[in-house]
Amino acid sequence: MANVKWGLIDRSGKQIIPCRYDFLWWPSATGIFPAMIDGKWHYFRLDESYAFEGEFEDASTCVDGRCVVRLNSKEGLIDENGTRISPFEFDAVEEFNEGRAVVRKGEYYGFVDRDGIAKTPVHFSDAFSFSESRGLVRRKSEYWGYVDWNGEIVIPFQFDEADSFGEGLAYVTKKASNGKIIEKGYVDLDGEYVIRATEWGSGGRFSEGLATADFSRGGELRMGYLNRQGEVVIEPRFEFGSYFREGRAYIRRKNRYGAIDSSGKVVIKPLFLGAFMFHEGLAVVRLSPTDRFSFIGRDGEQVIPERFDHASSFKNGYARVAMEV
Repeated sequence: MANVKWGLIDRSGKQIIPCRYDFLWWPSATGIFPAMIDGKWHYFRLDESYAFEGEFEDASTCVDGRCVVRLNSKEGLIDENGTRISPFEFDAVEEFNEGRAVVRKGEYYGFVDRDGIAKTPVHFSDAFSFSESRGLVRRKSEYWGYVDWNGEIVIPFQFDEADSFGEGLAYVTKKASNGKIIEKGYVDLDGEYVIRATEWGSGGRFSEGLATADFSRGGELRMGYLNRQGEVVIEPRFEFGSYFREGRAYIRRKNRYGAIDSSGKVVIKPLFLGAFMFHEGLAVVRLSPTDRFSFIGRDGEQVIPERFDHASSFKNGYARVAMEV
């Protein structure tokens, strides 16, 4: 089995960190990145000097000055100087979003703030990161509802399925006892229905004014796009489609991926092997299993040529890349 070593490139394709680490994550906004050597994680600066002393069983990119790390099989928070912010008492801590992080103890979930202070009891059977001041939570493995930043229930537990908010709307469904869907559509931040699903099936998250929706066409599912009034503005003609990011959404035709703009025009032909999203103006792609990864711009032009055995999207100005050695 090939040995894979990871490094970082900048947006010009220049190798900033050589591919010599067992694994690494993106640098933070201040240029500190976690990397694994011989099974242990450390934090480094971009000149590869240690950001601070200490090694960890696991580590993540620092977000808003907070880094999630694992010690003695438990996770907690440190700052970018290596100072402990919270006790290492959680089985899992997710990345911060809107100043809150999902935490897990055993089978139960809750939220903490940047100081590691619990904003909800750790008693939910599931939870997802905050989005637009709402955290999606489930109680007793039954219904979904939403909490605010202070942990108060602002949309009661009532949905059989629910998604996080995007542009003030979230797709939800309610089912009868026999499992049949009796109500579905988008609710606002107060839990009031704004768009009710009619001829279309499940809806995706709104982004850049549009959301995916699937339709039955000739016995097959095809995906199109809705606007915020619930109108179909991009006809359902794709095997699959993503939400919009940086003016582009990836689509799939005949198991190959390309991209459309907000009018539905195919601006990147479906030639690529896997799905891709644009981050900071670039997307990582490859044409076949034997090709190396490259990066393309928003119109499909190659910006960074094929030369990596593995690659990830850009974040904070850098992409993670790897070579097999």
